[in-house]
Amino acid sequence: MTNVKKELLDELLRKINQELKTLASAETKEEENLSEIDEGNHKPASYLEGAQVKRMKELSETIEAIKHTDVSKKSEKVIMGSLVEADVDGEEQKSFFVLPAASGEKIVIEKKNTFVVTPNSPIGQRLMGKKIGDYFDLPVGSKVHEYEIIDLI
Repeated sequence: MTNVKKELLDELLRKINQELKTLASAETKEEENLSEIDEGNHKPASYLEGAQVKRMKELSETIEAIKHTDVSKKSEKVIMGSLVEADVDGEEQKSFFVLPAASGEKIVIEKKNTFVVTPNSPIGQRLMGKKIGDYFDLPVGSKVHEYEIIDLI
């Protein structure tokens, strides 16, 4: 595994664990508040509690999926665990980390943004199997952006 990928994974897992910790803390506070309220007022709180528990479960599953992803594999094509550098419309470069979960998360290291994509996301579907020098189009709203794969780690 490259140092860049390790740094990205560490930062992503830190972010997810922080959200999980925040939700667990909020759930504990909510339980304390519920013990002070009479039985008739529990519905709104229990609805929120259910959503928190569901999100905590999703985050735990995301952590496990990411931890079990082999990002050390080298490939000439984009595969699960690839870190992809792409040129967008010849104007800017974007970095994408292909992982099984956490799509849409932005990881910032040394002021550089890297976006997590899954193979099932619109951009992930277009990235999978591509090689350096390959192009693909991605419609965003009424505009179509052209991406060129310029590096693959």
